[in-house]
Amino acid sequence: VQGRVGSLAIGKDADLVVLTGDPLDIATHVQRVYVRGHEAYRPPVAGPLVIRAEIVWAGPDRWIPGGEILVEQGKIAAVGRSVPHPPFARVIDVRPGGFVTPGFIDAHSHLGLDGDRSDVACDLRLSKLVGAADSPDARVAAAGITTVLVSPYKISANGATCAAIKTHGMRRAQRVIQDPAAVLFDLRSADPLEIPEIL
Repeated sequence: VQGRVGSLAIGKDADLVVLTGDPLDIATHVQRVYVRGHEAYRPPVAGPLVIRAEIVWAGPDRWIPGGEILVEQGKIAAVGRSVPHPPFARVIDVRPGGFVTPGFIDAHSHLGLDGDRSDVACDLRLSKLVGAADSPDARVAAAGITTVLVSPYKISANGATCAAIKTHGMRRAQRVIQDPAAVLFDLRSADPLEIPEIL
């Protein structure tokens, strides 16, 4: 059967195996299998994720040149110069020049309130308004903002609660981090010396 299989040459059957590295390396995994040009196998889509970047900024005073991040089941599993590469891990390599940071946080957002300027009671939980992420959420996420502290436009005399919300997710449970996450007061018209008494 060598006229049809066993090597990659013009006219032979398009039977291909796409690997993550050297076929004899124990860390190598099969990424795709094609039989006569048709995809016969691909690894699970929702598997682990490895991100490589020229600089990984892990937090204050922690810069990792040539760093990697391993993400499993929605959580960071490892950060460092080299991290494990589990079977079927999807690898995103943004080198050279790539930079990875923690997701940005918008600390005073009105996302999802769509211009509603009504007076909101302090005990209203804004997380009750959260559902599946839609196009405004996607636009905010595309700017690098992963979490918003949602607060009403108008703050009552007793203050207003804010909710910490993720900009992506299909259900409320996936998106709400904490509600209330903060209490917001409008002190613009207060005497600065009286602020401790007001609070």
